[in-house]
Amino acid sequence: MGAVHSFITGEPTHAEDPAKGPQTSWKTNKLHKDIVTKFSEIELLSLRKVLQQLKAQQQLQQQPQQENKKKDPGITEATFVEYLGFPPSRNRVGQLLFRSFYNLSVYPDKPDTLHYRHDKATPTLSQRDFIMPLALYCHKVDKTTLMNVEPLKAIFESFAETVTPASPTNPDPKPDPPLTTDTITDSPKDLASQTNIAWDPEDDLTDTRPTVKAQDVVDILEGLFWLIQNVIKSRRDNVGEDPLLPPDSPTIHRHPRHRHRATKMVEHIIQYSKAGGGGSLSQPHVDPDLASESISFETFSKYVSRNAPNLFEVLSQYFYNLFLFGNITSTETKSGINNSSSSSGSSIQEIMALPGVSSVPVLTFPSAILTPENLALISWFLPPATTTTPTLTKLYAGSEHGFSMNQFE
Repeated sequence: MGAVHSFITGEPTHAEDPAKGPQTSWKTNKLHKDIVTKFSEIELLSLRKVLQQLKAQQQLQQQPQQENKKKDPGITEATFVEYLGFPPSRNRVGQLLFRSFYNLSVYPDKPDTLHYRHDKATPTLSQRDFIMPLALYCHKVDKTTLMNVEPLKAIFESFAETVTPASPTNPDPKPDPPLTTDTITDSPKDLASQTNIAWDPEDDLTDTRPTVKAQDVVDILEGLFWLIQNVIKSRRDNVGEDPLLPPDSPTIHRHPRHRHRATKMVEHIIQYSKAGGGGSLSQPHVDPDLASESISFETFSKYVSRNAPNLFEVLSQYFYNLFLFGNITSTETKSGINNSSSSSGSSIQEIMALPGVSSVPVLTFPSAILTPENLALISWFLPPATTTTPTLTKLYAGSEHGFSMNQFE
């Protein structure tokens, strides 16, 4: 229980100066202690070793700046993004995932209410801050346990930009004066409007629900497509090329246009929302301006539940393997999957796959229809009931070929 005890008793790095503003609530601290016990000893030991390696590497890079080493004891965004291994052209998705971890680390508190987060020049993640994000991404909790946490809602809203809390230079708007007998006018119309106690929950929640910029959702989806593609690349040698396909077939040799696919998917979500969440789409087609659009969780969840209920499953296994499994015997920090060709980096199989378990379904013989890409994307559309664990992917029923077609029934 040593690893569990250390994560439970570890104090958050932000509880240093109470004068800086509200700290994490008792509810958050209690929830954190409960969730730590959901991790096994081996998972916590793996996480600790990974963070120690990343911190050591980060300090080596910061040696010319001794002051920074003292001020930022946690993992910085740059170190986090580098470890995730996305290529430089897709660093934005790494930054969004850091934002997600950073916001989820204080869940269910709202990050924009915690002043200490905005006082930091460089946001960092401590060892304690990884517990809640990994619990939500890796299915350690679900909406039926621990205060009815809904993982999809928490994950999606963690990508939203937080609002800097009020300060002396940016005070809150002055609230309306309380309703008293002195403030009520003699007009019957005014009296009726000021004393109306009807409550509409939709009105009450309209301005408080965080929304995610449409462009950010595009970046996230692009990153998911890229992860799937790289998993498939590592498995293709086991299957070989389909002899029925021409040698220059884009199915074999070309990366799909991830950005285009992600953009079209987000446009569909926005159009779906404007059509009333499943209503008529008979209006003239106009591509929405993604730069000015935002997506709420209500819109996102309705679309995803009907079209891709397992959308984030690739991240579940990805984070599980990066932080919670297979790193306790490593003596060097893994440098990311995009560096797999270098001598110091680890291969895609080392990071994305567990021993004996395929990240995507593998066929004994190639197929022009059931390509690895199609199988991986089909797994998004299966009902949530087919969800297994972070170490087993969809379509995986333990058969000879790693999956069973009865999952489609």
